[in-house]
Amino acid sequence: SKSDSQLILGRNGAESLRGKGDMIFLPDDAPNGFHVQGCYVTDSEIQQIVAFCRKKASCAYIDAFEEESEVKSEPVESPFVDEMLAKAIELAIDSGQVSVSMLQRRLRTGYARAGRLIYDMTVRGIIAESEGNAKPRQVLITREEWNRMKEEDGF
Repeated sequence: SKSDSQLILGRNGAESLRGKGDMIFLPDDAPNGFHVQGCYVTDSEIQQIVAFCRKKASCAYIDAFEEESEVKSEPVESPFVDEMLAKAIELAIDSGQVSVSMLQRRLRTGYARAGRLIYDMTVRGIIAESEGNAKPRQVLITREEWNRMKEEDGF
């Protein structure tokens, strides 16, 4: 429906998808997105592909993974900065906490865009990491720190 499309993508368009893998892909650097065709791959097919690759490739595979909290990686900086980021930061500071649903309501945007704004604020150290899906994130900076950031980074 149009309302589902607006909620999930932040824009209309998904209501006219034809099904059977028809989708809209919205990368950060293409605000209008792309119409693409996906395919369904079963778990069994994925296992067959992985088994084939393991047999053919001469790589060392890691079968066990470390705890997520132990693995620290530096975020990749994106050249794309959402024009709504400054407004989202202002809302977060005013409220003392922020969530995807709050940004959706207050900024009248879709889930994907609100999620990217949360991610951008987390990467910049403005809000805390997630404590669980349903819990809002705490704001880590003061109004004064935000004003300094705006001057230095040109927000």
